[in-house]
Amino acid sequence: MAASDVFGAVCDRLVGGMMFHSDNADLCMLMGFKRLHKLHEEGYACDSRAHRKVRTMCLRMTNELPAQGRQERGRILDRWRSKSRVDIPHDERIATLKEAVRDWADWERNTAEIYDDAAKRLWDMGECHMSHVIAKMARSASEEMATACDLMCRLEACGWDATIA
Repeated sequence: MAASDVFGAVCDRLVGGMMFHSDNADLCMLMGFKRLHKLHEEGYACDSRAHRKVRTMCLRMTNELPAQGRQERGRILDRWRSKSRVDIPHDERIATLKEAVRDWADWERNTAEIYDDAAKRLWDMGECHMSHVIAKMARSASEEMATACDLMCRLEACGWDATIA
């Protein structure tokens, strides 16, 4: 596997992350979860900046474009497309909040694993600097997972009171 292929896998995950955070930001705004909405807006912005950084780094280091995979749009918003905020009962909002926070933690855990694997592959190729950058991204994803898990614990402790989300 070439370095451009490894970078391509990282870029694909970042594009998926932008879609994930964008859809969840919309969902959280629809449900009225303002703080969680802001966290997903920030996640989108971070993934967008990282995507440009990784693509630029790949071009500079390998003189190649990163390999490009195919991203499918998530289905997070499908069941909400025809609903208005006022049409969604409280218990459905709480169930959606639980699902959204759990999905966020799972997404970040999987992302950290993908980035760790990419960093190891780059290290094995002798691309130490690039490996270090991707490893930092893995730590960032792990920190985001910890944030999601912390939010899940705080919400559980207060009976999933959506006003703190």
